[in-house]
Amino acid sequence: GMGGLERKSATRVLEQLSLSDIAEAMKDKETGVEVKTRSSLLRSYPDCFVGSQAVDWMVSQLELASREDAVVIGDRLLRQRHIYHVTDERGFSDGPHYYGFRFNIDAKSRPKEKARRSICVAKTLGSLAAPTLAKEGEESGEVDMLVSGVLTDTWEPRFVVAHRGTLYVYLTSEDAAPQQLLPLAGADVRADHPRSTEQLVCLRVATPSKTVYLRSVAGDMRRWLVVMEAAL
Repeated sequence: GMGGLERKSATRVLEQLSLSDIAEAMKDKETGVEVKTRSSLLRSYPDCFVGSQAVDWMVSQLELASREDAVVIGDRLLRQRHIYHVTDERGFSDGPHYYGFRFNIDAKSRPKEKARRSICVAKTLGSLAAPTLAKEGEESGEVDMLVSGVLTDTWEPRFVVAHRGTLYVYLTSEDAAPQQLLPLAGADVRADHPRSTEQLVCLRVATPSKTVYLRSVAGDMRRWLVVMEAAL
């Protein structure tokens, strides 16, 4: 190219970098995209960035050939759940839309850092593998999970284990390490449903860092409620 800098296609960049690497670089406090509370239609959304600014960042930092290449990568980040659209499930776009990172860690949220650390430790020890923990846990099973704040109607299948006051969330019952940990101490757990139209009774688990809804594949969440209330 002109300035001696060879611009790359999205495909080329994705051969060199993993989506996790890109997401981590975007999150960097100093050199990443600008993440802050933003408002839209009288609602405010904490910790989010603007699509078009993320495109600016990717074009410059990843040395991309075009903004379209950046949108391709943004879309992959969205589909692979590294980022989410804060208000709806539209794909990634080069415009004034707000996105957040799936696993946001800021200086204020020590418990999350601790959870991340224990996940790293667990990966090396293998002690938090789903099959192992399911044997020891007070309750385990397949559920559908909806994360509040991402206003979509998609319930994601998860395997969860309640063990010693913590809810361990796995993608499948065979996973070597949990995707996330939800500490139940101080959480608000109740039978609830996320939308008034939703007739299926499910559990609402509100921890200081996030609120999730769990609905049993078998349709009965009573045992879970008992176990979780015991952990509070």
